[in-house]
Amino acid sequence: MGFPAGGFIPKRISQERGMRDRRAYSFFRRVVCWRGTYYLDRVISPAISVCIHCSKMQETGDIPTRKSWHIFEGYRHRCEVGLGGEVLSVEEGEGISLEQYIDSDKSSKRYQKAVYRYAAKIHEEGRVLDIGCGTGYKTMKFFRKAETLGLEIEPTLSHLREKYPKRSWEESDFGRIPQGGFSIVVCADVIEHIMDPDDLLGFIRKIDFTTCVISTPDRDTLDNELGPPRNRSHLREWSFSEFGAYIAEHFRVMEHFHCREPGYKSQLIAFSKATR
Repeated sequence: MGFPAGGFIPKRISQERGMRDRRAYSFFRRVVCWRGTYYLDRVISPAISVCIHCSKMQETGDIPTRKSWHIFEGYRHRCEVGLGGEVLSVEEGEGISLEQYIDSDKSSKRYQKAVYRYAAKIHEEGRVLDIGCGTGYKTMKFFRKAETLGLEIEPTLSHLREKYPKRSWEESDFGRIPQGGFSIVVCADVIEHIMDPDDLLGFIRKIDFTTCVISTPDRDTLDNELGPPRNRSHLREWSFSEFGAYIAEHFRVMEHFHCREPGYKSQLIAFSKATR
């Protein structure tokens, strides 16, 4: 997808304010739950409520009823999902209208180029699967000579089939697994748009692939630690450590590093299907 992560963040923040905000937010990390004990790496005033909430959970023995996807307790998700996968709440008018997920030529050409460049670099031969390929611009640019399959939703799907009729395009449906093997799977800045990210990872797990390259904005570079995301099409955002832990729970992580985007940093993870 080609959405900017910052949403409504002004293009330029004064250096003084930006540095001050980054220093403040850098002290706050995440809540780690281990054997029933809750720890805070470091705490600043915006996170005090999180600490109080965790203490109450420890005292009362409450069991979490919502999925967290390794994001710290107290973060404001735009969409809350129960442990059974049921949608518990969605902020009214936020992040769920289909129009907000439609890619544009302008954004597609501007964002996630480093993700595709990396995927193309490690691709030697074999088929390529692009989940949430948007306008197809980067799929065509970086994998022009490879056999590709792009997954998208309407109306973008019809646009792809009309513009690139000799290429393979299918509707994105987690209940329908692409057939055949793929040497590379690309999933660039898609996961933050999914109501339940576990559905996406479960879908990827069922695909026959060698390496998957997935990316999402790094929340720590967006000056919006407590959420919800400023970009109204994002339902949640991960810090670097949170996203690494989440993917490592399901796959074997090969590489995890930052990619610079206009105004923020994205994080890229390359992983294989074999679990730890």
